[in-house]
Amino acid sequence: MKSKAKPEKLPPPFEQKQPRKPMRMCVACRVRKEKKDLIRIAKNDQGIWSIDSTKTMQRRGAYVCPLEACKMKAKKNKQYSTIDL
Repeated sequence: MKSKAKPEKLPPPFEQKQPRKPMRMCVACRVRKEKKDLIRIAKNDQGIWSIDSTKTMQRRGAYVCPLEACKMKAKKNKQYSTIDL
C-alpha cells in the first residue's frame, strides 16, 4: 500500500502590525479618542487648570474634547471648575 504524503503547510502570510495609537478619555463625555484629537488640561502650582498646548507638562492632567458642549460640561464639574478654556 502506498501512503499518501501530506501536503506541506506554508507559514501564514507576513502581516505587518499597525502601531498602536495612544487613546485617552474625555473627562466630560467619557468617550475614548486618539490623544491628538483631544485638548490636554493640566493643573498648575496654584491649583488652576489651564490648557497644556505642548501636552508635556509634568502635573496632574486630563483630556477634554474640543467640542463646546464638552468644555462647558467639564467646567460644571466641581473638580475641573477652575478650567480656563
